[in-house]
Amino acid sequence: MQNKILGYPQYVQQLKQEITEISPNTYLQSTSRYPILIDVREPQEYQSGILPGAQMIPRGLLEAKLIEMPICKERSQPLEWLAENNILLYCHTGSRSALAAHSLQKMGFNKVYSLAGGIEKGRELDLPTVVK
Repeated sequence: MQNKILGYPQYVQQLKQEITEISPNTYLQSTSRYPILIDVREPQEYQSGILPGAQMIPRGLLEAKLIEMPICKERSQPLEWLAENNILLYCHTGSRSALAAHSLQKMGFNKVYSLAGGIEKGRELDLPTVVK
């Protein structure tokens, strides 16, 4: 039996069934529940603003650069510390963050979430951003 070939939108939709997304409203109501906030957009996209407190790691480098985040530098066991905390990933529309969340789950992280609709949806709901 041949596997069905998926395009990018179909692939992302399939992965979203395997991860947990949270809405921007849910995030706004409980920002402290997500101590690790990672923006997986590309560096040129950061110029439009990031969520306060976000770490910036482009999607293509996430797995390799995860423990290089400043919040991990002083930890003796950074991977274990990360695994104990909720990690919220976001991008522009929620597709790259869904891919990133799925990847981190495959690495063994269980408390990983993707921001539904990304920062674009968040801006529609007045999610605060800062320029870096």
